[in-house]
Parts: sequence; C-alpha cells; structure tokens
Amino acid sequence: MKPSAELHPADTLLARAQAAFAERRDAEALAAAGEALALRPGWPPALLLQANAALRADDLDSAIDALQKLCQQAPPAPPLLNALATALNNRGSRARRRGDEAAALLDFEAALARVPQHPLAGFNRALCLLALERRSEAESALRAHLTPHPQDLEAALELQLLQPDSIQHRQAVHALLAAPGADALPDELRLRAELIGPEPARALPLLQRLPEHAQRRWAWTVGEALRMDNHAEAARAAYACGANTSDAPLRNRLAAALSAPMVADSAQAVVETRSAQHRALAALNAELQQTPASAQTLDRLAWSHFALAYMGEDDTALMRELGALMQGAAQAVLPQFGDPPPCAHPMRVVLVGSVFRDCTAGAYFGGWIGWLRDAGFEVVVHQLGPRRDAETARMAAAASRFHYIDEATPLGSVAEQLRAESAGLVLYPELGMDSRLYPLAALRLARRQAMAWGHPVTSGLRSLDACFSCAEMEPADAAQHYIEPLRLLPGLGVDYRRPPLPPPASRAELCLPERGPLLLAPQSLFKLHPDNDPLYAELLQRLPHASLLLFDDRPAWREALTQRLQRAGIDTARLHWLTTGSRARYLQINSACDLMLDSRHFSGGNASLDALQAGLPVLTTPGRFMRGRQTAAMLGRIGLRERLCVDDPAQLADRAVELIESGEAQALRSALPQRLPELFEAEAARRAFVEHIQQLTSDGA
Repeated sequence: MKPSAELHPADTLLARAQAAFAERRDAEALAAAGEALALRPGWPPALLLQANAALRADDLDSAIDALQKLCQQAPPAPPLLNALATALNNRGSRARRRGDEAAALLDFEAALARVPQHPLAGFNRALCLLALERRSEAESALRAHLTPHPQDLEAALELQLLQPDSIQHRQAVHALLAAPGADALPDELRLRAELIGPEPARALPLLQRLPEHAQRRWAWTVGEALRMDNHAEAARAAYACGANTSDAPLRNRLAAALSAPMVADSAQAVVETRSAQHRALAALNAELQQTPASAQTLDRLAWSHFALAYMGEDDTALMRELGALMQGAAQAVLPQFGDPPPCAHPMRVVLVGSVFRDCTAGAYFGGWIGWLRDAGFEVVVHQLGPRRDAETARMAAAASRFHYIDEATPLGSVAEQLRAESAGLVLYPELGMDSRLYPLAALRLARRQAMAWGHPVTSGLRSLDACFSCAEMEPADAAQHYIEPLRLLPGLGVDYRRPPLPPPASRAELCLPERGPLLLAPQSLFKLHPDNDPLYAELLQRLPHASLLLFDDRPAWREALTQRLQRAGIDTARLHWLTTGSRARYLQINSACDLMLDSRHFSGGNASLDALQAGLPVLTTPGRFMRGRQTAAMLGRIGLRERLCVDDPAQLADRAVELIESGEAQALRSALPQRLPELFEAEAARRAFVEHIQQLTSDGA
C-alpha cells in the first residue's frame, strides 16, 4: 500500500480555519487563515476565507485588504468585485457616521472604481459631496447614480432638493413625497422636502422623531418655515426642539417665547399673544440669570424682534426687558466690549446694516452717505449679507470705504472689525430686520452708537446713545417710547430718491376690475392688523361696486387673511389679489386706483410715498406711535392732512365714501403734483442730521 502524501502545514491551518468559520468562531478562523497566509503568501483560498470571516466579524479593514489582494492576482470575477466594492462602501459609511467625510469619499470612489454602478456607493458618494458643500459635483453624482437606478426615490428627492426654487421644482418634490415607498424615506430627508411642500406643518412630527443632535440642527429652519407659513404654535414647538438644553441657542429660546402668527386671527388673539409673550420673556430672563451666558456664542444670539412691532401695542416695556437680556448675554460673551473703545478717528462714521441695496430702507437711508461725505466725514459702510445690486454699487461709490460682510463671517469677527474702525460713531439705520444686527448693537463698538427708524421701535439697549427719528411723525409723548435719547429730524429726515413714473396703463392692461372704485391696501399682509377689517367690511358694503386690492404671493397668508375677512362679513369675490411684480407695474396700479387705505397701527412709509407720487390719495388715521403716524406726517407736509387724515378711526369709512362719491378723490389727483416738492425737500433734514452727527462725534458729546 502506497503511503499518502503528507499535508502541507498551510493546508492543515486552512482546514482548521474552515472548520472554525463553519462554527462561527470567526476570531479563530481569522487567526488560522492568517497563519496559513504567512506560510503561503497570497494563497487564494486562505485570502477568501479571511475576507469572509473578516466581513462577518465586521473587520472591514482586514476584509478589504484580503479582497484587494485577491483582485490583484487574476482578472477578478464580478462576485469578488462586488464584495470588495460593498466592503469599501460600508467602511465609507462608517467614516461618515463618525464625521470623517474626506476618508468616506475616498472609500466610495474606490468602490465605484471597482463597480461603477454599485447600488449604494454612488448615492453615498453624492451625500458625502453634499456634506462637503461640493454641490455641483453632488448633483452630477446623483444624476450618474440615477441613470442605472431610476427607482431610487431617496436619490431622486436629494437631486430635486438641489434644484433652484420654482413651481416645477416644488411639483416634482410633491410628487416624490406622494410616491409609493415615500413613508420609508429617512426622516431628515422627508423633513427637508416637507419644508417646501404644500403643508410645512408635516415637518414638525418628523423633526420631533430625529435624534437630539439632528433636532438641534434643524429646529431653527423648521421653526422659521412654520412661522412664515402662519403656524405659530407649531413654530414654537419646533424652536423648542432646539431649546431644550441650557446651552441651546438663545435665539431658539427667544423665538419659542416671542413667536406670533404673521397674519393674526383676531384682535383678541393679538392681545392674548402679547400677554403670553410678556410671561415667556420674563420666565426666560429669570432662567438666564441662573445660566452662564458665556456658554453662548454671539452668532447664537442672532434673533430679530421684527414681528413685535406690527401688533399695535406699546413695545417699550417688552423691548426694555428683551434689550437687557440681549445686552447681558452679548457682553458676557465679549466682556471686553462692554466699555467704549478709544476713538482714533472722531470724523469717521460707520454705517452698519443689510439695507444698502434696492429696498425701502435703502431708499431712505442711502442718501445719508453723501450727506456725511459732503460734510467732511469719512463714511465707512459695512453691508451684511450677499445681496447687492445697482443701488449697492451707487452707495459704495459714494462711501469712503465699503465692505461686504459674508453671511458665514462669525459675528465675533464682525464685532472685532467694527471696533477696530476706532470710529467716532457707529450708526445702525435699522435694528430689527436683520437678526445679526441686534447682538452687535448690544456691544460697545465705538465711542458713540446710534440707531435710526428703519425699524421704528426702541431697541431696548443701553448701549445706544441716540435714536434718529422724524419730528413730525412722532407723537407728543415720543420720549416715553424709547430707551435711547431721541434726535429728531424735520420732514422725511432723508433724501428720498423718487422713482420715475412709468406711462399710465389701463385697468384692462393691468388685469384690474374695470367696474367700480378700486380701493388699494398694498401693505404686506402682516401689517394688516385685525382692526383694519371693520373698515374694509363697511366700505365694501357701502360701495357695492368697489373692489379691495391686496398684494401677496404667500398662499398661507392669503388664506389666513381671507378667512378673517370672511368672518368680518366680506364677500371674498370683492377681493382682488395681486402678486408682486416690477416697480413700474406697481406704480401703474397705484395710478389706476381711486383711493389707498393706509394700514392702521403701522402706516405706510414707502408705500404712501409711492401712492402720492403716482397721484393716488391716501386715507389714514394717526396711530399712537411713530410707526402708525408716517402717512399723517406726509399729508401734513403737503397741506392735505385735514382732507385725508381722520383722527377718529370710527369716521374713516364715512370719509372714504365721501371722497369717492363726491369725486374729491379724483380731484385730489390734479392737486398732488404741485404739492409733492415740499414733501421731498430735504435740505432742512440734511442740515439737522449733519449737526446731530457733529454733536455726537465731538469730544463734548
């Protein structure tokens, strides 16, 4: 009998490894396979077993090493390539979970080099590129992935979310959300999609299901979307998802405390909202006194009190408390900015804001740059944000220096830049419209600091030395409504650049009702306090052929106001909705109407100026505060206060009907052009403004 051939030690080790693998003793199998490979390097059976055991043990590094060695020995079979690509994809996914996007990208790309149409690696590479903010590459990667995998709903939705906002884009997102299997999409992806859907409130339960870190990341975005969609309660719940720990962003906690519907449901609802805001702010202030504010960063203090001013109430007490909270928190972050810095350049005035462009506030305050330059001041403008246009270029040319501050620039760095100007004065034309301005104004960035009426309410901040306003627009008790000392200017207080009037257009050309009086209420819907509703209802009843013209392109706001007006007894067929168009078309609409109805509590500013220039009479009633008295002051300047300003709001309807039925409104059209020069005369305002600035920047100020 012939003796059997003696087994090689590597064969024995492989057999031991196979037996251990079969019994799921993977560590033992890996050790035995490793010993076999030490004796017989590159041995395919041992490499294959090592790869399989490593994969099952979730040792991706070892598995990939073994699979790569196998693929190098001979033209690899598709199953082997798939196994290697899958292992690389899985290791990349693990790297992503620990936040190492760069390492993950290398693995996903290595996987695709082996299997170009791998069902997971292509999509994961796209997600990685998105996380690295390489959007154009991510879009290309998604398109490449979807070519062989058109049914990948998650990838299709990610691709759509990269597209510019449009009706078609939104329709595509809505269709994907309604597709079979959409309920199984990741919550965070569905949340992002629902935010641009027809019902953003559906994002809230998705937000609440996310892990805490993801909630913190998305709470503000979801809250803002819900607030702008008029879902105040849902917005507060969303903000609160990012405000449930002591080091949560203060702005989330402020927003949760102070949010209100953009379009109020009723006058009583406004009162109840204000009461709740006072209680919530007091509670937050008490809480923060026991929480080290130094845990916050300046950027996380960014919050705008914009909406508070449109409720028709006295904001002084609330803003005083809010200002104390903001100032305490901001100065705790940068305590070195609590005292005024040295002033090396007393003739340098720094203007800070996001309004140096084609907008209402820009039209108001852009002329101040030239006024100051002509008076011998060095004028430095810091424009926050990316928005710029032809007006920005014009203002930049008028300034001594003009700086663009990118949105990504930390506010601490912005504060350092402003303080380094060592200026005689830092001036904020508006505080309230750009959320980043408020924490900056809470710090001492110059020897003197001031604000203007771009948002005409007190800041509540003790860090400001003056508030510029218009003498004729302020009530007799104006000083009671401001923390800051008032500096009053005559007239409009600005050098308003009147837009050229376009040629007139017919009602038919403008798609306006051709029959009956046209009553124009052109304000943003959040300005239309419920106290306006009785006037609209009575006028439409007494003028049976009249139409009320309103502007808005936000469906949620329109629906909220429509329901409110229905409850006031208004037939919605009498409402004519217009969308925002060109400035020229807007002025033509003004010219085609019979009467503009000013908004109560927060009157028209630019809207009233446009109407008067277009020859449209504006009917108003003076409010309790400057923000409700702007139109009344304009009418006073041109000698029409007695004819178009009604002190008793209950008499507004009578006067409006009289103006229409008597033909007086039409007759005033011919009178307006001759009167307007007095309204726009700015020399007295220029002299007064320069004098105030000289006083503020002088050593004895």
